[in-house]
Amino acid sequence: MPPSIASRLAGSPMRSQLSGGDVRAERMVKQIRGEVEDLRGTLAALSAAPGDLETLDIDAVVASPSAAALLPPATLVAAITALHDRNRRLSRKNAKLEARLEALDAKVRDLKQDRAWARGRLDTLAEVIEALHANIEDLRHHRDNTRAVTPPPAPRALRAAGQAGVNGHPAEHPALPGSAAEG
Repeated sequence: MPPSIASRLAGSPMRSQLSGGDVRAERMVKQIRGEVEDLRGTLAALSAAPGDLETLDIDAVVASPSAAALLPPATLVAAITALHDRNRRLSRKNAKLEARLEALDAKVRDLKQDRAWARGRLDTLAEVIEALHANIEDLRHHRDNTRAVTPPPAPRALRAAGQAGVNGHPAEHPALPGSAAEG
């Protein structure tokens, strides 16, 4: 530390010529030097402090890359490492979500296929019921619109039972045309 004005003048014959302004200036210089030393100590403490106290605004770095070049390398490395870790976590989360999405898509496809199969079965059942209903209506219509048919009378014999003709052939009936009785 350089010698102060007061100490230099103490050994000089001009000591008596120091004015009050000189003394006040000397005090101010001492005070400023003390404050500068305090600031140096604070800066040294901040530079030795862990990097957790510093955060880097990535958006600001992207907006002004030239200003980012002036940042301490340790700060940039910490920010890159943090971004890498975050990116890795998000990639794992994304992979899990994609796997879940694929599983849900497969489930949706299966449900659509089951629904289509059930719909086809229901449509087939509806068609069968319609056909059975139409058959029942046809049977009702037939029942209601047809008259009861009387059975035909029993066959009549032209001769009396037990009369046989010549040589076991039936005898010709005298009233029928072409019979032997006409001739």
